[in-house]
Amino acid sequence: MAEDKKTTLFLLGNYYAFFVTGAFVLMTGAVMPYLLGDYQLGYDQGGTLLMLQAVGNLAASVLGGIASAYVGRRTVLIFGSLSFALGYGGVVLTSSPAAIYIFLIISGFGVGIINNLSNVVVSERTDGDPGIINILHMSFGIGAFLAPFIVSAAVGAGLGWKAAMAVLSVLALILAWVFIRIDLPEPDDKKEKEQGRSRISLAFLKDIRYYVFMLIIFFYVGTENSINGWLTSYILDTGIGDGFAAQRLLAVTWLAVIAGRLSCVWLSKHLSRETMLFAGGAGSLLFFILLIVSKNILLVYAAVIGIGFFLAGIYPNTVANAAYLIGGSGTAAGLLFACGGLGTSFIPYLVGLRAETGGMEAGMLTLVGSLLLFALFCTLNLVISKYRSRARQAV
Repeated sequence: MAEDKKTTLFLLGNYYAFFVTGAFVLMTGAVMPYLLGDYQLGYDQGGTLLMLQAVGNLAASVLGGIASAYVGRRTVLIFGSLSFALGYGGVVLTSSPAAIYIFLIISGFGVGIINNLSNVVVSERTDGDPGIINILHMSFGIGAFLAPFIVSAAVGAGLGWKAAMAVLSVLALILAWVFIRIDLPEPDDKKEKEQGRSRISLAFLKDIRYYVFMLIIFFYVGTENSINGWLTSYILDTGIGDGFAAQRLLAVTWLAVIAGRLSCVWLSKHLSRETMLFAGGAGSLLFFILLIVSKNILLVYAAVIGIGFFLAGIYPNTVANAAYLIGGSGTAAGLLFACGGLGTSFIPYLVGLRAETGGMEAGMLTLVGSLLLFALFCTLNLVISKYRSRARQAV
C-alpha cells in the first residue's frame, strides 16, 4: 500500500512537471508580440530570443543526463525547475533588453532537463507503460493549451504580459518542491556500465533510414516551435485578428494536438507508423498552405486545427519507427534528439530574420519550404520501408 502511494505521488509529480513544461514552451510565443513592442525589438531579435531559448534547451538535454550520473537525478530536476523560475522571473523583473537574452537561455535549461529526465524516470518506473506515458505527454499538451489563456487573462485584467510569466515562475518554484518530496529512481550503476558497452556502437550510422529520421525530427521540431513562437505575431501583423484572437488560435492549435494524439492511439491499430508519418507530413503541409493564403478568421481556425492534428503524431511515430536503431544505443538516441534541438534553434530564427526584412507574412512563408522538406522525408521513409519489406518477402 505504501509503495502504491509512492508510485501515485511520483506519477502525479511528473504529470505536473510536464504540465508546467508545456506551459513554459508556449508562453514565450504567446508573449512575443508584447515583448517585442515593449522593448522595441525587431523580428530578427525575436528570432534570436527563440533561438537562444532553444540553445539552452539543447545544452541541457545533452548535459543533464551526464550531470545526473554525478549528482543524481533529483538534484538535476530541482535545478531544472529553478531554471524555469529564474529564467521567467528574471524577464519579469528586468528592464534591460540584453538581460532578457540571458534569462531566456536559462529558462531553456529547464525545458531540456525536465523534458528528458521526466521521460526517462517515468519510463523506468512503469516499464514503458504506453498508457501512462501518453498521459504524461497529454499533460504537456494541457499546459501548452492553457498558456495563451493565462496571457490573455493577465493582459485583459490590465496586469500586463509579465504577470503571466510571474504565474509560471511561481508554478516552477512549486515544481522544485514537488521534486524534493516525491520518490525518484536513480540509475543502477552496474546496469549503466553494462549498457555503456552498447552505447559505443556506431552500427546505426550505416542505415540510411537513420538519417531520414534525423531530418524528419529536425524539420518537424523546428517547424512546430516556429508556429508556437510566431503564430501570435503573424495573426497581429497581418491584421487577421486582435491579440485575444491570436492567443485563442495558439491555444486551439494545441487543443488539436491533444485530439490528434488521442486519435493516434486508435489509428496505430489500423495504419503502419510509416503511413501515419506520411499522412502527417502531407496533411500539415496542406493545412499550413491554407493558413498562409487565408485572410478569413474561420479558415484560419480550420487551418490551425488541421496543422495541430496532423503534426500531433509525428514525434512519437518517428521514435517508434526508429526504435530498432535507437533501442539500447544512447549515442543513436542522443544524436537523433539533438537534431530536433538544432531544428528548434535554427528554423524559428530563420523565420524572424526573414520577417525583419519582408514582414511576418514573408517570415511564415519560409515554413512552407521547411514543411515541404519535412513531407518529402516522410514520403522517403515510407518508400524505403516498402522497398525493404518487398526485398525481405522476395528472399
